[in-house]
Amino acid sequence: MSNSDSSPQPVITQTPPVPPVPDTTPQPRHHIQRLLYTLILFCLFGIAGALGYYYWQLTHPKPEESAVLAAIPTPTPTPIQLHQGIGSYSISHGKTNGPLISKVVFNPLDVRQNQPLMLSVQFRSDTTVSSVTGTLQTDSSQTGLTFTKTSETGGLQVWSADLTVTDTLWYTYIVTIKAVNTTGVTTVTVAPRS
Repeated sequence: MSNSDSSPQPVITQTPPVPPVPDTTPQPRHHIQRLLYTLILFCLFGIAGALGYYYWQLTHPKPEESAVLAAIPTPTPTPIQLHQGIGSYSISHGKTNGPLISKVVFNPLDVRQNQPLMLSVQFRSDTTVSSVTGTLQTDSSQTGLTFTKTSETGGLQVWSADLTVTDTLWYTYIVTIKAVNTTGVTTVTVAPRS
């Protein structure tokens, strides 16, 4: 063999291919979007949970709270204190074509159920008075009133109505009087309790 055949052959070694290195540079935009989506999702779950709990509390009251609330009576206000005996109310109002009512008198003012009450109204009128009527509104009813002329002195007329009060007057005690003459109508309301 020849020497040339025995000569060493150069060895060619090939370097294995290096896999590409992934880009590990953070991309802030994608991370911020993911963070925002996650936060929004947590907020929505929190709101839904709070609303669900609130609804459940409304529809399922605790038994002891229901019993306590049912046991509390509805409070009633204290009636307005009225003085004993005759009560006189002076009336003032603007110009009217009807009788000029100046005073309404309750005898007694502190009347109670099933007791007599006399109401008087004083007024002046330049023309003939045809009627004086009214209503007594009490706690649970309303009673019509018809007044009759009881006196007239120097143009001052007094008309009165007598009745027995059939209802309580603890919270509602309102008298409305309507006087009619040939030139007009005058209406006044007096409310010892309302």
